[in-house]
Amino acid sequence: GDLGLEVARWMVERGARHLILLSRTGLPRDGGIRALQEIEGMGASLTIAAVDVADERQLALFLERYRKDGAAPIRGVVHAAGVVQMKTLAELDAAELETVLRPKVAGASNLHYLLADAELDFFVLFSSFASLLSSPQLGAYAAANAFLDGLAHLRRAEGKPALAINWAAW
Repeated sequence: GDLGLEVARWMVERGARHLILLSRTGLPRDGGIRALQEIEGMGASLTIAAVDVADERQLALFLERYRKDGAAPIRGVVHAAGVVQMKTLAELDAAELETVLRPKVAGASNLHYLLADAELDFFVLFSSFASLLSSPQLGAYAAANAFLDGLAHLRRAEGKPALAINWAAW
């Protein structure tokens, strides 16, 4: 999405040269394609794939293929997935709750476990201030982000890199 493209541009401006951009949909819409072309024009090599990181099998297959292709080793992760549902927890049904939790909780868990042996320089999780100071309308979102905060603490306790950024409203 747009947030991922902004992070990719920021990283390339600071010297990154090999980026993997994963999203559930793969290539972005028109404006995103122009942004990808600009990023490549800045000297970056991009691997772009439609992979739902919340789907363990999909992510594992992608990582297996990526490694078999002899590509550059994965040295860092920025996990920026998320879905907001403006409802109280009492108003959410199980499917809606899953929609909010899955991208952050399952996605971050899968990245953590499937890259457990990778020598990462960074593992950045886009969390939210909602995990610290939430609204009644953001209970599920707050829970998903609190999970990211906890995962960052776990990784650091294991001696692995981790940073959860508790972003304010965009």
